[in-house]
Amino acid sequence: MGSSPVTVTVIDSTVGPLTTGVTDAGLVLLEFSDPARLDPQLAALRRLFGATEFGLHSMLDRITAELAEYFAGTRRRFEISLVIRGTPS
Repeated sequence: MGSSPVTVTVIDSTVGPLTTGVTDAGLVLLEFSDPARLDPQLAALRRLFGATEFGLHSMLDRITAELAEYFAGTRRRFEISLVIRGTPS
């Protein structure tokens, strides 16, 4: 499991609210917010990464800024690291 908890928050964007999850290593979740999906999303994050918490994290600031730049047309490539876990294919 990961060494840092997943910090989850909902960020506003020009395409609507996005549920976002990060660890010290990078982005683990980014999808359109849907209250009906929040509990299953949190359960999946716990299963794959361990502890989750709602709150603030410097990686959330970073992805929020990168998304704002992308939607404003000033960013074409994201720099935040993706942290991907799952079952082998």
